[in-house]
Amino acid sequence: MTEADQTPKRISVWQPDGHHGKLVAEYFGASAYAVGVSADPEQPEALYFQQTRWIVDYAKRTARIDCTFARPGYDGPQPGNLCGGGYMGQTVRVRHLRGKTFLFSGNSVWVMTGDHAVPYYTWDDKSEWYDLNGDGLMQDNEKSPSAGPHIGSFWGDNMSNDLTFEHFSGNTVYRRPVIEWRNGLPIWQRRDAMRPAFTIDVKGERGLDPVCAVMWSPFQQRCYVLESNDSYYPRLESSGIAAYTPDGKRVWRFPAGIGMDLIAPLTLPGDIRGACKFIGIIDSGKNHAGELIAVNGYYGNYNLINEDGLFVAEFCYDNRRGGPLGPNVVCPEGFSGFLLQHPKTKKVYLLGGDTDARIWEIKGLDTLQRFNGTLTITAADVQIVTEALADYKTASAGGAKVLILRHPAQPVTIDGKLDEWDMQNAPVVQADAGRGGRAMIAYDEKYLYLAYRVADDSPFVNAGKDIELLFKTGDLVDLILSTDPTADPRRNAGKGDLRLLFALWQGKPVVVLNQKVADGGLKAPYRFISPTGFEDYERVTVLTDARVAVQTTGEGYTLEAAIPLASIGFTPQPGKQYGIDFGILYSDPGGAKTLLRAYWANRNTTITGDIPTESRIDPASLGTASVE
Repeated sequence: MTEADQTPKRISVWQPDGHHGKLVAEYFGASAYAVGVSADPEQPEALYFQQTRWIVDYAKRTARIDCTFARPGYDGPQPGNLCGGGYMGQTVRVRHLRGKTFLFSGNSVWVMTGDHAVPYYTWDDKSEWYDLNGDGLMQDNEKSPSAGPHIGSFWGDNMSNDLTFEHFSGNTVYRRPVIEWRNGLPIWQRRDAMRPAFTIDVKGERGLDPVCAVMWSPFQQRCYVLESNDSYYPRLESSGIAAYTPDGKRVWRFPAGIGMDLIAPLTLPGDIRGACKFIGIIDSGKNHAGELIAVNGYYGNYNLINEDGLFVAEFCYDNRRGGPLGPNVVCPEGFSGFLLQHPKTKKVYLLGGDTDARIWEIKGLDTLQRFNGTLTITAADVQIVTEALADYKTASAGGAKVLILRHPAQPVTIDGKLDEWDMQNAPVVQADAGRGGRAMIAYDEKYLYLAYRVADDSPFVNAGKDIELLFKTGDLVDLILSTDPTADPRRNAGKGDLRLLFALWQGKPVVVLNQKVADGGLKAPYRFISPTGFEDYERVTVLTDARVAVQTTGEGYTLEAAIPLASIGFTPQPGKQYGIDFGILYSDPGGAKTLLRAYWANRNTTITGDIPTESRIDPASLGTASVE
């Protein structure tokens, strides 16, 4: 039997046995995209995610399902979805006060009654709702108008142990406390009665909030803030993790990439990139590092800094580096994370995962010690940092990418050996240490010629079965081309925009054409789709008249191809310029999953967990090919 909802998906196997039958086995998953697993801080054996509560035994490393505490909409009109629902999980925060257990998620509060969560309070930009009659359903007569600034975000708001809401709006931080108790339940300060706790001196760009998340310390009078002038492409000089006093004095700021941080270079030790939310605060003790603040990372890593604004540790790692899948690899966009310290054992656990919920034990925090010596910074140290910063800014900015499209210097033989090509002067595709490559392109009256040299310790492996989705399943090289020299580079992809994928399929190298508009060719439409949206191509097909050859070694591979110009609707005109980019995609060693995307011109290629995004052509990100 398969359940129909997402709490999470469950398949159960039953054996006929009397009137009710006998449960033989049950299987769960996959759960939500970037599942928001959390634990009850007072009873950490109880884990909450996807509307289910689980009981874990940390010593035995076992877990069992305890209950499905909510099925949003099942009983009737209810506020939103508890813990996200749908394709992306949202973290539930559990709080205990006056003998009751409260669940807070998004902009809603629920009260646990046994194994069932009953909705109690929610708000939107125009009104507030309390469950006045105790039936757990929303009725219009229970709503009251409430103006005030927009508050509430998918990750950024929090609730203190005393049930005070911690909000932000624009560059202002708010605290909204409980002002009274009615019938044993809290009543919060109205939104239109809120007063700012403090305002930060960071201005948002492009209409985005400069404050991205807040969390007040449970141990000292301090508020931690994720602040950024731009939550997609932040600049480190004006974004980071900051600590503020209650009256708004900044104590320190740790430079960090905030939000999705899509063009960030690969992280180095001590870097924090793509922090989207706070995932917990624990106290390691004054004799160690003091308060430890944890943030997640968009690229699958989790980070700790201490109350002095010093980097402490990274857990898991930047998933753009690829490598084999394993328990410490979080592949999709890293929106999960929850840090807790067990109140009895004092052990520290990190909860996270991608479409699953995982538990890691964090060891060694008791070895942390504050440094009391003298630190000497020399002129040579300053020079090293200055050069590193310049390199970072250059990498982040990308820079102009221009090449010359010429006729081949000598006739090209498609054998994969690259004897005819001067690869020393070819455009470079930078991936990471030990991986990357070079690519060249040429043309004559009939063909477009390509050559790639790629460093890869598991070369040219792709186990994909679907010809349309080879870019999701393994190694390949990629050419993106805009064949209309008059097209506006700021447009959405359309007529004249195409992508050529060179991969192994059914044991042979093939060339797959993805063309936004068929442009005279035989239509073979395909929709790349996921919960985030879709991307349509009028033509996705194997180019049977293309020639391609590959040579592999233990260190990588070389690829050579000839593409008939007529098959892709391309007529290079001397003196004209065309948008172009070269890509290299890396998979796990078995060729089952693409883990890293690297391109010559485009820096925004970090996502490897969303099909439409990975299929998309962005004309504005292309380099330029000038035709001779």
